[in-house]
Amino acid sequence: PSSTAATIEEKLSSASSSQNNTSTVPSPSLATTGLTYLTDTYARVANEERNNPKRSSMPPLKEVLAEVRAQCVQHTSLMLQDVLVEEVDFTGRLGPLSSPLLQPVLKQTLPRGFLLELLARTHSNPDTLNKVFSPLLQGLYRAMQGASVVGNSHRKPLEALSDLVDMRVGPTASLRPICHLITHQVQFLPDIVTGAAGREIARTSFLGPFLSISVFAEDEPKVADRFFSGNASNDKPLQSTLQQELENSRILLHKIFHDVLVNSSSREAMLAYIAALLRNNEKRSQIRAEERALAGDGFMLNLLSVMQLLAVKIKLHTVDPLYPFHPSSMVDIKNDTRLKLTSTETSSWLDELNKSEQTVWKEPKFPTQCWFLTLHCHHLALMPTLQKYQRRL
Repeated sequence: PSSTAATIEEKLSSASSSQNNTSTVPSPSLATTGLTYLTDTYARVANEERNNPKRSSMPPLKEVLAEVRAQCVQHTSLMLQDVLVEEVDFTGRLGPLSSPLLQPVLKQTLPRGFLLELLARTHSNPDTLNKVFSPLLQGLYRAMQGASVVGNSHRKPLEALSDLVDMRVGPTASLRPICHLITHQVQFLPDIVTGAAGREIARTSFLGPFLSISVFAEDEPKVADRFFSGNASNDKPLQSTLQQELENSRILLHKIFHDVLVNSSSREAMLAYIAALLRNNEKRSQIRAEERALAGDGFMLNLLSVMQLLAVKIKLHTVDPLYPFHPSSMVDIKNDTRLKLTSTETSSWLDELNKSEQTVWKEPKFPTQCWFLTLHCHHLALMPTLQKYQRRL
């Protein structure tokens, strides 16, 4: 009923006003106020269990505390789906582009176990999972778009995404619903609509901003002003800090990619995304590449770092050496220069290979796919970058 909605809105607004006594501080949204109340209540349950462990482990208090915790999570889910009260808008003007969970997740202020229990209660329904967690993922994407290694604004969104993909649920704790959800975001692998395919996919894909952390002046001009003043004695400690920060970021990126690849339902989509990044940036290997149409050096070196860490434990005897010629190969080398064969000789050799009775194409395994994608990434990321800066020197 409308009177109930009005009462709820009035109480939430009143609570919001009481938390902000000065007019200079903007009032939090109804969703923020509601979420704060629910998470505080959830935290008080944990405090009660910690302060009175014996009493909390026995009925009836044990059941009451479990029910309070469950109700907090359930009402949070309903609020984030904007179905708690029909007449009250809990999602705000950004709707699916952000979430009341975003700031608590970035600031790590949610009670321990709250987010995992919310995921456990929503993962079995794909529509509910999407409504509850996709706005949070989109909020992280938007936060990362404006992030920079200068000021470390990139760190919290990266750490938050790393924590989210690591959450596991299910009877054997083997399901990673957030990994699956990431690969179903609308911009995970977007259609290319411009001639600058490499640059476009690096800017518009969901993981693009996370891979774009860079210390190159072309990618992040502020780095030169902040860390390279010209005074060697002052710059060296700052540069060491910068190197360590970049290394930490790459470790987190590797963890994110690894978790998505470990999850069976998201592995193929992630491999397709990596292959698309390489395919749309193949022209980086050209001597006179049009840099404005391609992903930057920082982006490609971050991708290479991720791929190298993924491939480092692969045993060579598990890699199929004929994979580049496999009908479903993700690595395209047909236009690459050959040392000993002409195009005609290459075509003849491939025809013989495919017609041979000894050739039986098996489904490619991950070690083979990963190893060749990493090798191809070296060709497109490291070598062009080295050559460019050698020419400048």
